[in-house]
Amino acid sequence: MLLIIVQYCGKYNEHCSIKEDKMPLTCHPITLGYPNFKKSLRTAFLLSALFAGEIACSETTGAGPEASFETRAEAKAALERGSLAFQSGDVSEARRIWRAQAERGDPNAQYLLGGSYECSCASSVDYVEAARWYRRAADQGLPAAQTSLGEMYRVGKGVRQDNSVAARWYRLAAKNGYARAQYVLAYMYANGLGLTRDTQQELMWLHVASINKFQDATVQLEQRKRDTPSEFFTDGREQAQNCIRSGYGDC
Repeated sequence: MLLIIVQYCGKYNEHCSIKEDKMPLTCHPITLGYPNFKKSLRTAFLLSALFAGEIACSETTGAGPEASFETRAEAKAALERGSLAFQSGDVSEARRIWRAQAERGDPNAQYLLGGSYECSCASSVDYVEAARWYRRAADQGLPAAQTSLGEMYRVGKGVRQDNSVAARWYRLAAKNGYARAQYVLAYMYANGLGLTRDTQQELMWLHVASINKFQDATVQLEQRKRDTPSEFFTDGREQAQNCIRSGYGDC
C-alpha cells in the first residue's frame, strides 16, 4: 500500500504539488448524503507506507525547501518509519516517532499523529487529541489537515459540533487547491450547512473539484445536470474555470 503525503506550499507554488493518483485508504467512511453518492467521502487520514516526491514544503518546518537535503531526508525517513510501525500494528511506536517530528513543527507528522488518534483501527481513540494535532497542522496551512479538522467540526468529534466553523476550514482547504475539500464545500452549500444554501456556489465548487479530478464530484455533476437549469450549470462551469485561473482568489 502507498502512503501519499499531501505536500504543502501555501497555494502550491513551484516547489511541489499534490499527488493523489489513488484515493487514499482511510479508517472509517462518512457518507455525506448526495442523492447519488456511491462511495463514502473518507476522512483524510492515510494509512501506510511510501512517499511520492519531497516531504513538507512548508517554510514553517525544519523540512522546508530552505532546509538541507539531509534534513528533508531525515524528516521523510521519520514519517516513513512511523507509517511502517502503524501498518504493522505498533500504534504506540508510530505515535512516538510522529510526535517527535510533530513537536519540531512538521505539519505532515502533526497530521498523521492526529489521524492515529482519530482512526478506529487504532486501539486507543482520542478525538480531542486528534483535533488538537489536526489544528496544529491546519494552522500551518496543510489542506488535508484543514479538511480533517473541518470534518471533526461537522460531526462534532473532539470539538463542539459547529457547521459554520467546519465550512470555514473546508473553504481554506478548498482555496488551497484540495479537491476533497472543494467537494465537501459544494455539499455544505447544497444543504445549507454553516452557509446560506446556494446552488450556484454548489455547482461552481463541484465543477472545481471535478476539474481537479475528484471522481465523486464528476459523478455528482452528472446527477445535478439532469435536474438543474442549463444556464445554472453553464454558469457554474465558467465560474469554476475563473476560480482556478485566478489561483482560487476569485471564488
